[in-house]
Amino acid sequence: MIETEAKIELKSHLDLDRIYRAIGMPKWNVQKNFIYDFQEGFLRIRYENNKAFITGKGRSIDGEFNKRPEIECEIPTEFFMAFSKLRNFLGKPFYYEKSRASSNFNGCVICLDNLKGRYFVEIEGEDESIKRNLHVLGLSGMTVERRSYLEILKHEKRK
Repeated sequence: MIETEAKIELKSHLDLDRIYRAIGMPKWNVQKNFIYDFQEGFLRIRYENNKAFITGKGRSIDGEFNKRPEIECEIPTEFFMAFSKLRNFLGKPFYYEKSRASSNFNGCVICLDNLKGRYFVEIEGEDESIKRNLHVLGLSGMTVERRSYLEILKHEKRK
């Protein structure tokens, strides 16, 4: 499957509040992420809301929005708990936490993310639905962040 999304960093708490209200004020959940970065993509093991997931993501594909191959499936929470204790078997993973509020909205999944005090909105769906929602949410013309959260955090760590 190809995941398509537009990710935009929100510079204003007013934008955050406006979008949060527009998408129905969904509950915020903490996500715990272990990432293994490989030449052709990355593998993520994530825990959120008493559920665990494994996700494989390929490298980005050129396009108007962020596109990349992705496969994700739920795994037993016991696997995540054991993995979090034995996680170095593939080498040391990159770890981060973020808070996320997400909602199905106007044909897309809209996610608000708090990543260490920086707020982002992700709009996931088909290209035309993403464009429509960028307009509806007042985000047309804003810069789309091309980097993954892993790339953003690694860049900050190097500073």
